[in-house]
Amino acid sequence: MRYFNEKISAKIYWSLNKNIPVFVENFKDEPTILVKATPPRDMRPALSYERKLLKKILDKYFKENYIDIISPYSGIILLNKISYVDAADEIIVGGQIIGHMFFDIYRFEWRFKPIYVGVNRMIKYEKGYYALVNSNKITRRYVIHRGDIKRCNLPEERGEFIAVSTKNGLYHGVGKLIKNNRIYILKSWRKIRDYELNISNSIYRAIRENEEWLISREEEAINFLKNIVIKKNIREKFLSFSGGKDSLAALIISLKAFNSIPILFNDTGLELPEVRKYVKNIAEKYELHLIEANAGEDFFKYVRIYGPPARDYRWCCKVIKLAPIVRAIRKYFSSKPIFSIVGQRRYESLSRAFSPRIWTNRWMPGVIVVAPILDWSCLETWLYILRERVEVNPLYFRGFDRLGCWLCPACEIAEFMRVKELYEQNWSEWDEFLEDWRVKLDLPKQYTRNFLWRWKKIMGDQRQIVGEEVARKIEERTPKIVVKIKRYKDKFIANFNPLYIPYKNNIEAFSNILNILGQVKIDGDKIFVSKNSENLIIKNRYITIIDRINERNIDKDLKNIVKIYLRANFCNKCMLCIALCPEKAIYMENDGIRINVNRCKKCLECNNICPVANYIKIELIY
Repeated sequence: MRYFNEKISAKIYWSLNKNIPVFVENFKDEPTILVKATPPRDMRPALSYERKLLKKILDKYFKENYIDIISPYSGIILLNKISYVDAADEIIVGGQIIGHMFFDIYRFEWRFKPIYVGVNRMIKYEKGYYALVNSNKITRRYVIHRGDIKRCNLPEERGEFIAVSTKNGLYHGVGKLIKNNRIYILKSWRKIRDYELNISNSIYRAIRENEEWLISREEEAINFLKNIVIKKNIREKFLSFSGGKDSLAALIISLKAFNSIPILFNDTGLELPEVRKYVKNIAEKYELHLIEANAGEDFFKYVRIYGPPARDYRWCCKVIKLAPIVRAIRKYFSSKPIFSIVGQRRYESLSRAFSPRIWTNRWMPGVIVVAPILDWSCLETWLYILRERVEVNPLYFRGFDRLGCWLCPACEIAEFMRVKELYEQNWSEWDEFLEDWRVKLDLPKQYTRNFLWRWKKIMGDQRQIVGEEVARKIEERTPKIVVKIKRYKDKFIANFNPLYIPYKNNIEAFSNILNILGQVKIDGDKIFVSKNSENLIIKNRYITIIDRINERNIDKDLKNIVKIYLRANFCNKCMLCIALCPEKAIYMENDGIRINVNRCKKCLECNNICPVANYIKIELIY
């Protein structure tokens, strides 16, 4: 299993003389420390909304002046995403971690958890909830009884976090209050050094001091783009612009490399209004040709067939992202290869961590994708775009650290709560659909209450929260086609029954697409398909397979027939099969795709790439 580690993590240092983040050890021959945040260390500056949220959380936790915990000189506060049950960040001040801010899905609120330097300072200044214990060492899962506490300030509420220190001061930890005023140790460590930097700082000072580094990063990226265009003899190019900070940085670099470049924006139908407005403003400001790929209402049309998208069921990426982009590229670009510049970065996800800087996409033949800022950290990107003094998407200052589809299943509950707060109408419509879907499939209330629609296979923490019985019931209720198969001497008869999706029967389209399997003949309400050494007879939802020599492929044949049924009746006109057919044997009619029988070579590639055919489960039962 691949995971983030030191080798694939950003290296951010902190200047002890200037109290700012830097990107080189011993910056300008001055002392620095490595910011020992959790990998991949893709830190970002806390912006206005996040700073207000942090103040609110700290006010509630400390209930007193906490200026000694977060220094009054903390003009720069960095946040580093970490793995929790829901949204969570390490809070970094002066290059050191003072605590975690996380969204508690039991209380449905943001909370503060002190750790490392935050614990140091709480013990030193006796601020907040703390306990000095009569022990020389503490370990994880250790329970401290009231009689073992030397001095303390304990909370009244169970579950609240407490900074803990041994009597000799060598070991620190964080615990939580449990029954009878005992403390359960969640994590412990040897006391670490605390650099209390009494030097004022600001994000703009960080930009000025790191300017030489930022210029070198920019120059390398510009030269990279120019060299690739020459090497690959590129004539057509565009930049994929999402309206986010990374694609903005890539745009600035591209404009410096090429003076002008078309930008392609994909409106999935789930973009927030500020994103659409911002993209148009950028296009107008820089006088760029804006190519708009548009999914329209496709999401809300097909979610009633596929069901809600999930982290392990991302049909939406094909239907409302990939398909509109493929259509736009086919419409606006004629010659190949086509140069697609993206703002992808290595530290955003594990899949991107191992991505090359240049690659081709099997879904977009003839397109060469390049990522000029692949090796940039989030902090470098922020410092760069702030240095350039360009307009930044306003949503970043309203609590959104990522932009895109507002109901993406990859979002955390905390992000959904922010959408619900600011865009109540959007959220209420989605909430209403989810409840209707839950009732339709007879799912438990936890499906919507705990946002379990975000998974097809309920994962560890969530499974533990709702229990095995609830998790299993949710997993069993999924849109699918059940194929029941019986054998009668020399033939097989199969009946396919759609569950949780409507039954349709477009005979004309179905019989046409069956040509990808073999020669088709229609006789009344029966469809005959001659395929190598066997014959298939299809009548309504019954499939008869006779004259079979090789029985090993029966599952494959049945699944292909059901896939063709799905394509004939639920085609969403994404045109992926048209774009990728090597023989150009597929074309579009008003009600969906059709096959040019004279061109088709029966490779079945179109059956393998169709979202409809591959995201609705096909279950074979003998």
